[in-house]
Amino acid sequence: MKKIFTFLIILLCFSVINVYAEPTTWPNTFTHEDYEYKIEGISLRVYKLEKNSDGELTEESNNNYINDIPTKEIALPASSYTINPEYKTTKITGTDTTLIDLNLNITGEQLKTLLAEELSNATETKYYIAEFAVNYKLTQYPQKYKHIYNTNFIRSLTKILSNETPEEQDMTKTIHQVFNAALVDYDKDTNSSKITYENTITSENGIGNYVLNYLSLYENEYSLNTSASKLLMFYNIDNIDYLIENLNNVEYNFDENPKTSVTDEEINVPNTAKNISNYIYIISISSIILGLLVIGYTINKRKKIG
Repeated sequence: MKKIFTFLIILLCFSVINVYAEPTTWPNTFTHEDYEYKIEGISLRVYKLEKNSDGELTEESNNNYINDIPTKEIALPASSYTINPEYKTTKITGTDTTLIDLNLNITGEQLKTLLAEELSNATETKYYIAEFAVNYKLTQYPQKYKHIYNTNFIRSLTKILSNETPEEQDMTKTIHQVFNAALVDYDKDTNSSKITYENTITSENGIGNYVLNYLSLYENEYSLNTSASKLLMFYNIDNIDYLIENLNNVEYNFDENPKTSVTDEEINVPNTAKNISNYIYIISISSIILGLLVIGYTINKRKKIG
């Protein structure tokens, strides 16, 4: 009897420790350290991008994407998918960061079903970007963080280039954080549409541009003289360390252009002075290093000014 009782106690303790060790779904509330967040759902925010006769994005397509106005939003049904959040603590260019791996169990075949309409409508002049977004509320966090911003790399970059001040996140509202993207376009070689979706970042596929999105928590108001005190970032890729290591290996010469310390291979960095009307198309096929350079440069610039 004593052995049975001891076994039950051990089993109970194991169950308590691993409350979310098994896949679950949404809506659901999770707690990690001083933070509590409620995942309300996961969706695909779809943007239709059309080219004009010159092969450039139309102004409407460009504005809708940059201003985060999706053509439609597809909610992933909770009955078909699971998540299993896991945590990693690290630093991004010196800033304390909590990474949350969603472990979303979505497949390419499921994407084909979800994006069937886009696959049918894609042409040589019309394509789609479907951004994966986790929709959540941060319900508990240290109150020393008085100013919070939802940072989206691609959209924030346009604000940096135009010297716009980022807008603070209303913490009573749902936060939409992008953690990957799929591209639906037309393949002229096969005369058919296709979906490009990857879970591994490389220096060629540009996926990092859609992963490098996070919640920035500040103790003081945002300015170029200060950097965030804490970053929270969701992801669903299998090599997040690759992104973090590259971010932390960026070196800068502030009298010249930023450069990387990557020595394994020479990487050609695209010209960031491209006009905004072409920017979305370029960013979707550009090297991840563009993202690493710009965001790293901005973070380090804030730390060095003043």
